[in-house]
Amino acid sequence: MAKLKSWDDLKRFREESQTETSLLKPESEKTILAVGEATCGIAAGAKKVADALRDEINRQGIQNVSVVTTGCLGYCYAEPMVEVRMPGKGEHLASFGPVHLFAARIEMPNAAGPAAGARAVIGSAAELTKAEPGALEDLFLVGDSGAADLHWAETNGDATPYLLVITESGCALMPCGENEGEARRFARQVAAAAATADAMREARRARLAEATDTVRHSEQDLSEIQAAQANRASTEQDPELLQAIERARDRLSFEREETTEIDQTGAVLQGVLDRLTTAPKPLPRGDPR
Repeated sequence: MAKLKSWDDLKRFREESQTETSLLKPESEKTILAVGEATCGIAAGAKKVADALRDEINRQGIQNVSVVTTGCLGYCYAEPMVEVRMPGKGEHLASFGPVHLFAARIEMPNAAGPAAGARAVIGSAAELTKAEPGALEDLFLVGDSGAADLHWAETNGDATPYLLVITESGCALMPCGENEGEARRFARQVAAAAATADAMREARRARLAEATDTVRHSEQDLSEIQAAQANRASTEQDPELLQAIERARDRLSFEREETTEIDQTGAVLQGVLDRLTTAPKPLPRGDPR
């Protein structure tokens, strides 16, 4: 970060930080180019990369892409690195029946939830009822047909495997049938996508917290500067204080003059003392004739 040399620099830095904070929110509709600017990235030229990206975006007049800086992306040997964060649900990764897995979201018949925090579980009706009672209760409450089928299977001891997909916003349940292998592969893909989304969410939260903290400190600095400026203006308009300052200046000037006179007098006295304490030169001897 460039050194802040004025109040205007501080205000501009606060505005830039607020803009970056808004871009880091999940609902941002812009494509984000996150440049890793940890020590490893900076040493490899990350700042030049970020500047080049901004210059090219401005040159082409692109409105829906923004460049932000972030910490270490985890691959120091490969720096400088740029992480591209697409808006919306992201790339389509896999599907199983009516459930569609995207990089950032899972779409189900009755709901759509974030990939972060999601999980997929496979088991018989009895196993799922024991392992995930809360998710199944939610499905019963919304009248999901799969929940009724699961209840029938549990009551009748049916060992047919079911796939249960759980997100923070909803669940989906479907029998695996003859596609248990495909269902298990889909469950692994959900786990991988969730792990990636979890890491990105934590990185985004950390960066958002950092940006928010920067804005807060900038606002505190601005408040202190404004208070100092107001105090200065008040001081400059205080006649009693100005008179006191002027009297102090006069007194200092007078004391300096007195000091100069004392020094000069001291020098004269020292010269007199030197002459008094110095032995006189011997008189020349007379002619012996």
